[in-house]
Amino acid sequence: MSIKLPMDEFEDKLTEQRWLKQVGVTGLDMEMTQMETDEDVQRLKKGLRLRFPLFITNVCRILLYRGEEKLACLMVAYFEVALDRAMFRMAVDNEFFDFLKYLFIFRKNYVGRKESPGARRNAKAEKLDLTDLFKIVIERNEDNVDKT
Repeated sequence: MSIKLPMDEFEDKLTEQRWLKQVGVTGLDMEMTQMETDEDVQRLKKGLRLRFPLFITNVCRILLYRGEEKLACLMVAYFEVALDRAMFRMAVDNEFFDFLKYLFIFRKNYVGRKESPGARRNAKAEKLDLTDLFKIVIERNEDNVDKT
């Protein structure tokens, strides 16, 4: 067990201040941030939902990679996501059909143009409908589908 000396605390504070300065957080930002009521927490939660769809998408990718489909479904239900067609192809390849179902149920079935990610609040995003999803399924399972 190590004992924290006052000098260690001072150096930790300096390191933290340098990092905050590097990412653009100022002392004024710290002073103006108030988290005292449930309303403040809800406002922060709403801001996170609107501003971090790519982050949430990456978390969902990690969850799906680890086989945590139900957790990824909950993330889709509660947070905004920015998906690309590759994410849909990956879900079809790995048979994450509950995840795909949640995307459509919660109307998060939007993709960016070409291969870029897109969220439903993005004006440049296009809606992926069920016929597009079926095309992806057929494309991914081309060898298994009987073409008669």
